[in-house]
Amino acid sequence: MWDAKSRQVIDQFDIPGGDFTDADISNDGRLVAVSVDTSQAEDRVEIWDSIKRELLHRAPHDFDYIEQIRFSRDGARLLAVGSPPQVVVWDTTTGKEVYRSDAGFGPGEQFKSASFSPDGSRLAVGFVGKVHLLDAESGRLLQELVLPHRHNVPELIFSENGKRLAVLQGGGVATLYNAVTWKIVQSLVVESGDGTLRGGVFVGDDCLATGSDDGRFRLWRLISGKILASAVIAEGACSNVAASADGKFLVTGGGWRWDNATREFQRTGDYDLSLWRAPAIGDVGDDSRNGIPKTDERM
Repeated sequence: MWDAKSRQVIDQFDIPGGDFTDADISNDGRLVAVSVDTSQAEDRVEIWDSIKRELLHRAPHDFDYIEQIRFSRDGARLLAVGSPPQVVVWDTTTGKEVYRSDAGFGPGEQFKSASFSPDGSRLAVGFVGKVHLLDAESGRLLQELVLPHRHNVPELIFSENGKRLAVLQGGGVATLYNAVTWKIVQSLVVESGDGTLRGGVFVGDDCLATGSDDGRFRLWRLISGKILASAVIAEGACSNVAASADGKFLVTGGGWRWDNATREFQRTGDYDLSLWRAPAIGDVGDDSRNGIPKTDERM
């Protein structure tokens, strides 16, 4: 964990016995969850108190592989999705499993992403060409969204106000839904390159920042659907993007790239986090390809 102002490491968690497949931090910063893959029977999800540096709960699971773990907005629930195709939800206070759901999919499928709605009432689960909306309390399937493009869904992002859902896909496509009517309101398309979109975040109500396999992250202005600014990380894919609460800074991370020849992810060795200064929306025109200025800080 880094302090965003000093760019210094303020804490770290040494968790023996495996590799992390994913991690998340609660909205208030108090809880940290990690998925630990041991390639044995001890695979587990752990929930830590980031302030006291105490392990609160260790929850074994029967996934072959966990793609994502995500906290609910209030930190009361933690979900995991992966293969075999299922969603598992835990209570973060007790560490007990609340329920598991196949989200309406059959055997052989694989979930790539999931997200709680900001009000905690819905779960969105992404698969190839589809998103399923579940009741967050029971895991019951409420609605199926058939996407315009049959690509995988590496990321699902609700806006802060809960009014929109961004579905990031392979093929360089981001589809935005009205989260009340569940109608498509906008499509964003990367023009060229290896544009599989991975990782993203709404920046205020006007912009969406996305990462991609080509190592470029983009800041889209939603009112026009055009790229406001873009930049390239040092090496490999840009798989994760986060924004500060005031929208003035962006953080990117990667460490691997997709190799079309071997059909596998290759580690690049560049695991640095990079801090970027987001351009003010009023300072850059809609048709610009201006770069996003870097702060010269790597973490």
